Amino acid sequence: MKAKTMTIRKVLTPLLALCFLAAAPSLAAQDSADQGGNKGKQKQQYQQKSTQPEPEDFNKKELKQFANARGEVDEIRKEYSEELSQVEDQDEARQLQDKYSKQMVQSIKKEGLTVQKYNKISRAAQSNPELNQKINQMSN
Repeated sequence: MKAKTMTIRKVLTPLLALCFLAAAPSLAAQDSADQGGNKGKQKQQYQQKSTQPEPEDFNKKELKQFANARGEVDEIRKEYSEELSQVEDQDEARQLQDKYSKQMVQSIKKEGLTVQKYNKISRAAQSNPELNQKINQMSN
């Protein structure tokens, strides 16, 4: 039985982590729908591939908000990982994913950003070391 549990964890943990990361765009769409936005328009915006944002595309306030939110989101992600590693049931894992996804959205909103803006800055920071360094300096 213990071997079966370990196998399930080995398969389930990376799978759920991938689902968790993939949920960000749907969370962003949900966020805009909550604000009375047009779901179709939001989907269309996510499907369009635009040019990568440059550091100048974000003002200092947005970058500071992102730095603060990223710290909180990283803490939530860490808690989620730890809790997920002890879960054996898929339904319980999904409930955890929902719980922590909502916490992340709340943390982002609390800092004054939309999930869309947070994701845009995050993507830009991943592809632009200069921007990432600037954000890291703001969070210290």
